[in-house]
Amino acid sequence: MSLFGKKPEPPPDPHPEFWVVGRTHRVVPNGQVWELLGIWRDRDSAIDHCAHEHDFVAPVRLDEAMPIGAEWEGIYYPRLTTAAARRLK
Repeated sequence: MSLFGKKPEPPPDPHPEFWVVGRTHRVVPNGQVWELLGIWRDRDSAIDHCAHEHDFVAPVRLDEAMPIGAEWEGIYYPRLTTAAARRLK
């Protein structure tokens, strides 16, 4: 407790996490061709905006570089079916 009876607020996260929503169009030899559909503050809102089986959500942190060539950690296709997964390969 502080001098005034309230606990001080923690400082804001300098690298807040946001959720990218994208749509994969095809797989190419060095990765995937995809389209950016939007960015949301929370995972559930991002998932709500996935309408197609090739739509994905993935976390990204503000002001932090993504590793080049690495698999996107945390990527998730919430509407993906087994048949759609076979077409993406």
